[in-house]
Amino acid sequence: MDNKSATTANQSSANQHSKNNNDDKNNIKNKTAYKKLRVLIHFLYSPKGVTEKSINEAAHVMSGRNYPTYIQREHDILLVNPVLRKQDKENSYYSIYQLKNAEQAHKLVDLIIHHCKRFELTCIDEVAMRLLADKFPDRGEVAA
Repeated sequence: MDNKSATTANQSSANQHSKNNNDDKNNIKNKTAYKKLRVLIHFLYSPKGVTEKSINEAAHVMSGRNYPTYIQREHDILLVNPVLRKQDKENSYYSIYQLKNAEQAHKLVDLIIHHCKRFELTCIDEVAMRLLADKFPDRGEVAA
């Protein structure tokens, strides 16, 4: 009888451990989703454009250059092309990624809202985001 109790106890502890592992996986997934949300919001709050370094700092990610590509390829949000290149104090080149116009900024707002709903994250005020999107300058034609 004691063996049966021990087996039952082991199964319940295994289930609890499994549940904790699933919670950890969800937390990691939410952490990644939260970082992606911070990148998207950083784009929205930066009408002059973002750099890899500014993305890294704003969202605490390791490779900020992947996110502009993700936005373009996965969500068909157009960025200015060719990408604006500048030189820093140490004569190293860096890229500035800019949304093409207000229409693309509104697509970004839609993406932010969808992302928040999908991952059950708290979203900033939609009206405020729309007002920010309206202020994006038109940067002309995008090279294909």
